[in-house]
Amino acid sequence: MDETEAAVVRKAVSLVLDEDKNISAAARELNALGLMTRSGRPWTAANLHRRLKSPSLLRGEIVFRNPEGSGRNRTRLDEEGHPLHGNSVTVPLPRIISADRAGALDDAMARNGHHAHAVAGVYPLTGRIVGRCGHHYVGAYRNADATRYYRCGGGNNGKRRESRCRDPHLAALDVEAAVWREVVVFLVESTQAEQATIAPAGLFPGDVGKQRQRVADIEVDLQEKEGAAGRAVVDLARNAGLDQAVKDAAMRQLDEDVRNARGLLMRAREVLAAQTRGEEKSEKIMDLVAIARTGSRELTLTETGEVIRLLGVRVRPLGEVRKRSGVKCKVTEWHERTGVLVPEEVPDSRWPAVEELMTSFFRRRQFARGVVDIRTQVNGILHRLRTGCLWDELPERYGAWALVKDRQNTWFKKGFWPLLVDHLNLAGGGTRVRRERQVPPLDITWRN
Repeated sequence: MDETEAAVVRKAVSLVLDEDKNISAAARELNALGLMTRSGRPWTAANLHRRLKSPSLLRGEIVFRNPEGSGRNRTRLDEEGHPLHGNSVTVPLPRIISADRAGALDDAMARNGHHAHAVAGVYPLTGRIVGRCGHHYVGAYRNADATRYYRCGGGNNGKRRESRCRDPHLAALDVEAAVWREVVVFLVESTQAEQATIAPAGLFPGDVGKQRQRVADIEVDLQEKEGAAGRAVVDLARNAGLDQAVKDAAMRQLDEDVRNARGLLMRAREVLAAQTRGEEKSEKIMDLVAIARTGSRELTLTETGEVIRLLGVRVRPLGEVRKRSGVKCKVTEWHERTGVLVPEEVPDSRWPAVEELMTSFFRRRQFARGVVDIRTQVNGILHRLRTGCLWDELPERYGAWALVKDRQNTWFKKGFWPLLVDHLNLAGGGTRVRRERQVPPLDITWRN
C-alpha cells in the first residue's frame, strides 16, 4: 500500500460519507486542497468515481478473468458460463478502508451520483424526457438566476452537435409538476390489474432466497475443498516415492481452488447483501406509492424520483414552448409569493368605488383618461394575471398592451396594487395567479 495515495483516497471517502458531498463536489474539494491524482492531474467527477468504485477499494481484491467485469474488463466465457482461459484468480489486497465503510460508500454513491449538476438539487426526470432529436434530457442549473431546468442532451453531447438539436429547455418546476400530476392520476385511477404490475421486482431484480441458497452451496463447496486440501497434505507427506515437484504442483492447485472458492463466496455474499438492501428499498418505495395514492403527505423530489423510476415513466414533449423574454413580472411573482388571489374583472357598477380609492391614494390625478379608459386597462391586467398569457397576447379589447403593462408596473411600484387587489377581493371570486405555460404538451407513458 502506498500510504500517500491511500491518504488521498481516504480523504475522498470522508468527503462523500462524512460530509455528504456528491462526487463532483468531492473532486473540487480535493483539487482545492492540492490532493491530486497519482499522475499529478486534477480530479474530475469521472476519474474520482472510477477510483471510488474500484474493486481494490470496495472489496480489497483484484480478480483476473473476472466474469462479472464490465466492458473490456469482462473475461470471455465458454458455453457453460465458465472463464474460457481458466478459472478466475482472486488476488487479495490490503484494505484502504474497512468493509463496513466500503459498503456505506457504495450506497452513498448510488444515492448521490457523480453528476456535476447534483449540487444544485435533485432531477427526478433526468434521462426520462426524450427530445425530438432522440436524445434524452438531463437536469441542469443556471447560476445567474438560481434556476433548475432540463435541457436536451442532443444540443451538447460531445458529438459536435451532429443532431442539430433545437429542443427547448424546460423549466424544472413546471415539467416536474406536470408529470407528477399525471403519475398521481395514474396511481389513483389504475385498476387492480394495473396496480399488480407495480412490483418491486421490476426495479430490483434477483431472488434473495435463491441467492441465500447459492451462498450456502458455495460454503459447503469451500468446506469440501478445504477438507480435501488438508487431507492431501497428509497423504502427500506419507507418499515418499512421489517426486517433490509433483507434490508442490498438486498443493498449489489445491490452494488455488480454495482461494477461488473463497473469492466466489465473498462475491456471492456481497450480491446477497445488495439484493437484501434492494428488497428493503423496494418496500420503502411501495410505501411511497401508497402515500402518493392517498395524498397523506407531499413527497420530496427524491421520493417522487423513486416512484417515477419504479413506474418506468417516459416523457416526450409535443410542440413548442414560448420562452419568457426580459425580466420576470414582479406583480406575478408577488401574487405567487404571497398567495394573494387575483380578483375578477371590475364591472361598471363597482368602478366608482375603485375611482374613490385611487383618489384617496394619489394626491394628484395620475389616472387621467386617454383613448382607453383606466377600468379597461385594469381589467386587462387582471385578465393577464388570471389566464397567464404573455403581454403581447393580451386581447385587443384591453387596448395597447404596452400601456396596460406600464399602468400595472407604475401602480405596483408606488404600492397601490396590493391595496387595489385587497379592495376588489372583498367581493370574492378571486383565483390564483397563472403564469404562461413553460412546458409544451407532454406525451407520458409507463413501462407497462
